[in-house]
Amino acid sequence: MNLWWVVKGNTQIVRFLLYDENDKIYCRGCGLDLYLETWHADHIIPVHKGGGGCTIDNFQPLYVHCHKEKTKLDLKK
Repeated sequence: MNLWWVVKGNTQIVRFLLYDENDKIYCRGCGLDLYLETWHADHIIPVHKGGGGCTIDNFQPLYVHCHKEKTKLDLKK
């Protein structure tokens, strides 16, 4: 798989790489198991702080509501 698409921020590729069918994927915010349709691939280091154009190591799975809360906190810092 071409990792260029991760750096470009292709969400389908990033979600595919974060989702591992052999392990249960869980939200890094609340710790609950995730279902494929209900989560976002979040930049651990926010894009506005230099986290854009990154590798898969800067992404984490978060439920939509956890992602919104993290984004609010990131913008306050």
